[in-house]
Amino acid sequence: MPVGFEQLMWLRMPLYLVDRNLPGVSRDQFRAAQRAMAAAARASNLPGAVHYLRGVFVPSQGRAFCLFEAPDADSVRAVNAEAGVRFSCVVEAVEFAVDGPRAHEGDLTM
Repeated sequence: MPVGFEQLMWLRMPLYLVDRNLPGVSRDQFRAAQRAMAAAARASNLPGAVHYLRGVFVPSQGRAFCLFEAPDADSVRAVNAEAGVRFSCVVEAVEFAVDGPRAHEGDLTM
């Protein structure tokens, strides 16, 4: 039986949320940091691929949150270090969409 899109969703690598405290950073500076992170992820020769997916910048708070797909948190830290973009922490995350969770284990009902 061929593997369908829904089965492939569950085979993806874990997601990691990167929390950043960036006081005084402008929108243009954050966009440049995004480009640096994406380039560092593409150039990485770490085992498994690291993908920069997206970021949310909150200029009024000097905060940003970036989402990566990677085999582990250390790979995400390495890519961010290579890009020269500082971060507060890297944690594994689960993304929820209108259609349901994108998770890797267990029943997420409450």
